[in-house]
Amino acid sequence: MNKSSLNKQLAINYSVLKRLVQNDTLVNTRINKENIHELLDVQKFYSTYFESAKFVQYFPQVCQLVKRETETAFARLKQRVFIVHKYDEEYPKAILQDLKDEAPLFLYLCGDNSLLDRKVKRVSLVTTINREDVFIEACKNVCEQFVGQPFTLLIQNRSVVDHVIYEQIKERNVSILHFVNGPLFKDEDAIKICKSNNPKFGHLSFVGPTDNGMEEYQRIKLMNSLGKVTVLLTDNPNDIHHFSIQNNYSWHKPSVLPLLKKDQTLSFDRVFTVENIDEFIPLLNNLIS
Repeated sequence: MNKSSLNKQLAINYSVLKRLVQNDTLVNTRINKENIHELLDVQKFYSTYFESAKFVQYFPQVCQLVKRETETAFARLKQRVFIVHKYDEEYPKAILQDLKDEAPLFLYLCGDNSLLDRKVKRVSLVTTINREDVFIEACKNVCEQFVGQPFTLLIQNRSVVDHVIYEQIKERNVSILHFVNGPLFKDEDAIKICKSNNPKFGHLSFVGPTDNGMEEYQRIKLMNSLGKVTVLLTDNPNDIHHFSIQNNYSWHKPSVLPLLKKDQTLSFDRVFTVENIDEFIPLLNNLIS
């Protein structure tokens, strides 16, 4: 079994195990670097690490039924989905360092998997719910600066501003890693909307085919962690307290608020602004280098 097939089977059996145990937190505490490959035999893993009181009489039948249903769900994934578990050397070290035990056990990537490499200059682009035309135009002007630059943008495409920005840059010379709320299903609306011919493009999800979607704060936390710097697009000074800024502060990572003025962020460490847009890209290069 090659590595790709191995990781897919581990992900399938992890989903099976969660459905059998019905306690995700407990499952995640029992899986570690030393025993993760034992998941290849999910029935044995269950009997070894969990109280086997459930399904004692009909356990083999129940396990096979759950496994068939789970495999059917995984068959709906897009082709060539790259699956990595957190004990794999290709799992982003930043997420392990920042989130520790909260780091999702698996990630799913469709597209250019080199976008996860440690040396990639990833910028998390976080937007707010402002829909005013002037604000949207200001955001577009900021994002235009990324064209032709050596950064990979982490975006959600959830808000109006996200969608406008994505449409602006999706076919341009900009590297994009799109965070998807749910599984990477072939028929997922978010994936259909976020299509691109850009070779430097990928869909990233931390949600398996049998899981529910993540809350937005969890998704943004992962974006902040995977990014080397966060750009928060807001014109509201109160957003200096935005949870994405707080995430970065706790991890000693920089945040840039290009639409605010310096006197609106004076008391906050590791938070940067620009006096004019020409300073934006040099600032990012300086913060990431």
